[in-house]
Amino acid sequence: MFRKEAIEARSKGWSGQAILLSGIRSSYIVAFTLTFFIIFFCFLIFGNYTRRINVSGEIVSSPRAVNVFSSSQGFITRINIQRGEKVSIGQPLYNINVSHVTTSGAVNEKKRKSLLNQLNDLNKIYERIKNNKAATIELLNTQKNRYEIAKDSSTAILEKAKEGLNVMQSNMDNYRQYQREG
Repeated sequence: MFRKEAIEARSKGWSGQAILLSGIRSSYIVAFTLTFFIIFFCFLIFGNYTRRINVSGEIVSSPRAVNVFSSSQGFITRINIQRGEKVSIGQPLYNINVSHVTTSGAVNEKKRKSLLNQLNDLNKIYERIKNNKAATIELLNTQKNRYEIAKDSSTAILEKAKEGLNVMQSNMDNYRQYQREG
């Protein structure tokens, strides 16, 4: 019954009255913002605040007990100190017997052989390093001598080039003088 355009215009139109309200004055907003920042900076500069944290743990005395471990397993044969006694660096605390006998022999003998093998290997490595050092020094000296020879020959070539440039310079000067004279 109604045209399509009339129905669309009615659906898009205002259904009530538009009322414009005046907002907060801008001077109030600026004053509030400045006051907030001034109070905030005063708190940061002059304020005092603490932070509380709950921590669970264990309190240990300053000269606390130290656990000492042996470098090898064995049986304690003698105790050299008493409980609570103060000790110094290098003082023996216990005597430990590590000479256990197993199916493959005495443990001390195995350790001794292992240490001797390690010493032999280290001595071989040391000798190889000494030989490598001597060979490197010899090669560096040879290379230095070659560089010195190359430097001497380069110096001689440069001297000859300077002499040639001087001759060319005198020839150019003579040529210019002949051109002036006609």
